[in-house]
Amino acid sequence: MMFEDVISDIEKMIGIGLKSIKKASSLTIIEVDRENKRIELISGDGELSTRPFSELEKVWEGLCSYPAVHVDSALRGSGSRRNQPETIMANLPYIEWLMYEKRKHLAFVGKPSHKYGTILEMGEDGANKVRKELIRLAKVTTEIVIIANDMLSVVNTLENLTGNRSKSFSSGSNEIYKDNVRYIITSRELVPKEIAPGTYIVMEGNTHTNLERLISIGEESYEVLNQFGLNIMLKSLIK
Repeated sequence: MMFEDVISDIEKMIGIGLKSIKKASSLTIIEVDRENKRIELISGDGELSTRPFSELEKVWEGLCSYPAVHVDSALRGSGSRRNQPETIMANLPYIEWLMYEKRKHLAFVGKPSHKYGTILEMGEDGANKVRKELIRLAKVTTEIVIIANDMLSVVNTLENLTGNRSKSFSSGSNEIYKDNVRYIITSRELVPKEIAPGTYIVMEGNTHTNLERLISIGEESYEVLNQFGLNIMLKSLIK
């Protein structure tokens, strides 16, 4: 299922009053503006607003990559009325919601389980399975960074080997989780030419703060070491 399919399904909810998980608020979709890639809507208190496709696509990518997604975290708390993207997605028939660590999460269940324009809390058995998987994913013990000349080929290969889908977490960088290992794939074009493409183990340790060997991927900074056949990225103390 592609994001384009999600947009088509959102169009089916035009004019329907959508209830939020937070009972106090609601919204109605007025138009899905494909040309300008935005959703036009009106909130329960009568305020008109728009949400860009890009917000919903970030949430969808997370739903396809993880057992469940906390929408506010996926969007990094951007914009006002941040519950609106959550409400739109939660009202799709193949999305259910659950509580994890006292926060609302959405989960893609793969097939319709309720009607368009309604929300459904996941059953306790299913929710417990999702929570266990989220706990497992949180226990990442190893990080591996791959600087790729051909990023698409590397991503496709890792997806086939792990059986999991990758997720874009910053421009030019994707991540895949498997067996407590986080694989980070970043484009060769985003790092200095002095840094060789290849596979790097991430370690925590004292950095030498060699600015010529310092790179940033997402919100993390690393010092790159190529010594004695070792390819290592040290998590830097410099942010």
